[in-house]
Amino acid sequence: MNIIQSPTAEGQTRISLIAWTDGGALLQGSGSSAQLAVHAVARKPQSEVVLDLLAEFPRLDLVEAREGVAENGLQFLGDLVVPEGAYDVRFRIANRSTGEAFVQTVALTAEGPQPWSLVGPMVLQPPELAPVLITEASANLGTDLWSPFTSNGRMFVPAGDAILTRTGALALHLKLFGAFGEEPHFDAWLRPETGGADVEIPMAVHEIHRVDREGAPTSVLVTVPPINLEPGRYQLEILWHDGVDDLATSFLPVVVAPSGG
Repeated sequence: MNIIQSPTAEGQTRISLIAWTDGGALLQGSGSSAQLAVHAVARKPQSEVVLDLLAEFPRLDLVEAREGVAENGLQFLGDLVVPEGAYDVRFRIANRSTGEAFVQTVALTAEGPQPWSLVGPMVLQPPELAPVLITEASANLGTDLWSPFTSNGRMFVPAGDAILTRTGALALHLKLFGAFGEEPHFDAWLRPETGGADVEIPMAVHEIHRVDREGAPTSVLVTVPPINLEPGRYQLEILWHDGVDDLATSFLPVVVAPSGG
């Protein structure tokens, strides 16, 4: 499960949940459909005080979805909204017919409003590789301008892995909160998990989508070009700046694939 924090229009913190499962174990033993139960809750650590929760009970038509689940898995997108503070976020998706369940808990700190926030990066993926999607019914993911999953008035489904190769570019979506000039400026580095020097990399800006509404974020589509580095795990650091001052930084785990990967 990945968690992305972003500001809301009301000055609270949106905790966006991106949860994946391969679907095989979860749907095993189901017939032509599966009745699922999805719950997420944000509570104070060592406490029963719940700040927000969501509950969805979607029915999945496996006559249509079974092949897609088998090939690309099952993904859930949903939001919790909380004030600034520390939380334990618990996510559970279960097959109510079989009792099979996937549960994960993550501890986090909601940062609260900042003058500038860089939300993402999130990896864009081709539609043919997209998993079968379940979304929170009340989240308005396709129309909420503040949602990290909305770009230029359309919802997109983020990929689970960021993989860099020597032959293909990596497409990323960023969401910028806070005022800036004509165009945003970015610097980017890859840092090996095993240690060693940072590698500065170019990053091309392809699209900028501003919204003419006070406080609304700006969506930016960028690409990281094919790269020739030792295969392994890296941390991508992206710095947003205005040419003079550093505004915000964000990180993304990246896998550099072997040749031919």
